[in-house]
Amino acid sequence: MMMKMKMMMKASVVVLALAAAVVVSAHGGDSDYEQLVKAKNGPLNVFGNNPKPQERKVGERPMTHDLSLAQLKAVQDEIEGLQDYFADKDPKRIYRRAFHAKGFCVRAEVRIDASKVPKELQHGIFSKSRVLPAWVRYSNGLGKVQADLSPDVRGFAVKIFADGKEAGFNGAQSRALPSGKPGGKTLDILNTNGAVPTTNTLPALVDFQRDTQAQAFYKLPVTATRFFSGHPTILALLLTRTIPPIRSLAHERFWSGSPYTIGSTHVKYSFTPNHNVNRRNGDPRTIGNNRLLDFSSYTAHIAGASFKKRLQALQKIYSELKKTVKHKDYLSRDIWQRLGERPLEYDLQVQLFKDETLTPLQDLYNEWTEEESKSFTIAKLHIPQQRLDPALQDKCENASFNPGHFVKGHGTPSFLNHGRFHAYHKSASNRYNHNQNPESL
Repeated sequence: MMMKMKMMMKASVVVLALAAAVVVSAHGGDSDYEQLVKAKNGPLNVFGNNPKPQERKVGERPMTHDLSLAQLKAVQDEIEGLQDYFADKDPKRIYRRAFHAKGFCVRAEVRIDASKVPKELQHGIFSKSRVLPAWVRYSNGLGKVQADLSPDVRGFAVKIFADGKEAGFNGAQSRALPSGKPGGKTLDILNTNGAVPTTNTLPALVDFQRDTQAQAFYKLPVTATRFFSGHPTILALLLTRTIPPIRSLAHERFWSGSPYTIGSTHVKYSFTPNHNVNRRNGDPRTIGNNRLLDFSSYTAHIAGASFKKRLQALQKIYSELKKTVKHKDYLSRDIWQRLGERPLEYDLQVQLFKDETLTPLQDLYNEWTEEESKSFTIAKLHIPQQRLDPALQDKCENASFNPGHFVKGHGTPSFLNHGRFHAYHKSASNRYNHNQNPESL
């Protein structure tokens, strides 16, 4: 009973911090990590062929260059601290991913018809017609395991086996070379259920986890409010993207957010569900809104309403949701129930880079809209009918999904992805060192 009360109190504290941050002015000081990012250290250009170095920017402004060695070391120290914090809270002291800790994996295949791929994109895995095996990892966004009804972004990481062979694969084989050049056996495409990422810089990503999750109970209102007041765009994205729980992962669209490269062409990926294939009995007749409830009653209170009314509206909605959502893992249970009956399918789509004004490569909060660059399908992601495979879960959970894992003909120009390459690799290394599983790499 006491544990349940403590969990309810902590959830209320987070809601309080979110709501309070809406009306609090930006704090004056930078975090230690943001100060490091501002430092004038030499750039570490690990991916090659980057634009001319510019002054680094932090917070809500886009990253304008790769991080330096000192800055990357600061990231790695922060990540190790986050994993230590959450492992201490785990009864089994398991070291999980620093980000997207809760997840499950399914087998899939990428079906490529080269006749439908534009010539400029016929490189790498898209150079010819074929069917390639893949893993898909559905996940939350935070570095801790929590109930699916809790506010969070949703992840959709795709690992494509470029040589057509899944058998015998282990996580270490997917690792890109230290220089960041193509050298792995897989192409990893990381996505979330938002056209733009929630955080557009690596410093903000790490600070968000630390200040809103990895804090003592009594410190959380202060650190979370400070963070959100200094990052209003992140707050706005969270309120619209994570407060309304989704109905099913089978009807959610996922975007890469950051740009990737096919051949010499910059693109952004997305995975759009085929609603006709993915539909099952009990789904709404029109799958236009994949949210469990109409949140207009909550959003109406955001503007101009008192803090008390905002909180009351949110609490009322979640009270109603708890009457219909009976299981803490309802999203994964839903997918397994669907896959027990029929396959699932997503269109693998891309948007093409136009120019730095319409489709900027580093300003990730500047969305590539459909008007500026229309999405079109270049392959199908087919998830065949299947049952939960414990062996696959172990292998997939211990493997690393990393935007730095790519093969010849593929890459990424994104400075955020460059930073994530090192951040996620550090996260995987920590899991290996503490869990003693070599596939964590």
